[in-house]
Amino acid sequence: MDDYRTELLNREKAASTLKSLKEELVGDREYSSIRISAITNDNEIVDTIVNNWGSNNADSLVNLEFEGRQLMLRLTGYYAFHPPRTVYNSLRSDGSLALIPDSDLKEEINFTFQVAQDHIKEGAENNRYLYRRFKDYLIENHPALLNPALNGLGKEMEQFLADQVVLAYLFDQQGIRAFLLRILERHIKNIDELMESIDTYLEEA
Repeated sequence: MDDYRTELLNREKAASTLKSLKEELVGDREYSSIRISAITNDNEIVDTIVNNWGSNNADSLVNLEFEGRQLMLRLTGYYAFHPPRTVYNSLRSDGSLALIPDSDLKEEINFTFQVAQDHIKEGAENNRYLYRRFKDYLIENHPALLNPALNGLGKEMEQFLADQVVLAYLFDQQGIRAFLLRILERHIKNIDELMESIDTYLEEA
């Protein structure tokens, strides 16, 4: 009888754990979608400048803003990745995840919450490294563009748009952002698949 009661309590605990994880997955999905939108929006101006290199109009770009985000921020953009993980970390620490009897489901949970996130963080770290290098280069070579209060923005923008090092940085930005978009989109797919697996388990439990 005690074994049966223990098993029943563990099953109830596992169901409660999965419901809590699913709620956090909803927040994770929303967070990841916002990140995708931010990168996609910032890419529009990067692509425009790269695709029109040599014929961009400096005057039209100097004070350009997109949805309140200044031009240079869109070009240098750093996209940290810190989705909600309070519930997962708590359940992992107190051993609740170990009570889930389905080993395949536990593996899927670990991949989505741990392995995939580590992969995304690695991409975000590469993005941060490029952001710092690009920002340092701008501070040294085109400081006026980072401080709109300074004079000579039009001339500085012309020099910026003729700087081949800037073009190289923008190419790198395109590559890293494309990578981030791919793994974020895959992460959302993983989230959807995991939520479906959780629903299936709860229906059959």
